[in-house]
Order: sequence, then structure tokens, then C-alpha cells
Amino acid sequence: MGKFILVLCLSLFEFGVFAQTTIRGKVQTKTNEAIPGANVYFKNTFEGSTTDDKGAFEIETAMQGTQVFVVSFLGYKTSEQSLVLENGVLEISVVLIEDNTQLNVVTVVASQFEASDEKKSVVLGKLDVSSNPNSFADIYAAFNSLPGTSIAADEVD
Repeated sequence: MGKFILVLCLSLFEFGVFAQTTIRGKVQTKTNEAIPGANVYFKNTFEGSTTDDKGAFEIETAMQGTQVFVVSFLGYKTSEQSLVLENGVLEISVVLIEDNTQLNVVTVVASQFEASDEKKSVVLGKLDVSSNPNSFADIYAAFNSLPGTSIAADEVD
């Protein structure tokens, strides 16, 4: 009889430890278009997922209580909502609103810099120094802009 009670207690304890909440839902736009690849996660945790090609997601978590659920996708405003997590299934729908913020301009500049074990030194000519956009015709700034270089403060007079 004692073994039966022990097994029963351990079984009940096991169900309590492994109790999970499943959050299912769909992420879409105001026009009901699915958003595939959206990030869905709980704030300040590593628990989350991404939406599939139909905007659907499913997350199983052992967390309990009130948690902040975050949905984000590039070009849309991030959505945060509080969810009360209890054992069972929670169905939600999230609508993301477009964010019309303009991004800053990114400029990519190519240069003729060669780095290898055979060629450990670099020779900069007048044209290299004057055409370097970061140097403003300053030799020290031109050297400092090369990959893997820096100038120590005690070496500059």
C-alpha cells in the first residue's frame, strides 16, 4: 500500500512539473495577409519561434503567470501584449501595422587593400591618402582606417 501511494504521489508531481501551455496563432497585416518569418517570443526570455509561410506559429512553454508576448517583423511596428499562461492551449491572433520609418542611407565603398601573410606591409601613396574618404588627407587617419590597424596614443607626437 505504501508503494502505491509513493507511485501515485510521484505521478502527480511529474504532471505538475511538466505542465505546459501551448500558444497558437497567426500573424497578419491589416488586410489579412499572412506575415511569414515574423519573430514571436516572450520578452526577456529565449522562448519563441518564427511564423511559417501562412503566418501561423505554435510555442510550447513551461512558463506560468503573466508574460509579455512580442511579435516583430522588419517594416512593421513591434507588437507587445500581456498573456496569462495557464496549463492548456491559448489561441491568439496578432495584426502588425506597417512602420513607414525611413532607414538611413548605407554607403559601401570598395578599396584596393591587400592583406596576406606574404605581404605584411602596406605602402600608401599621395593618391591613396588624399582619396581615402575617412582621412581628409591626413596620413595618420589614412593608416588608422586600414583594416586591423590602430595608432597608440603614446606613439603620436
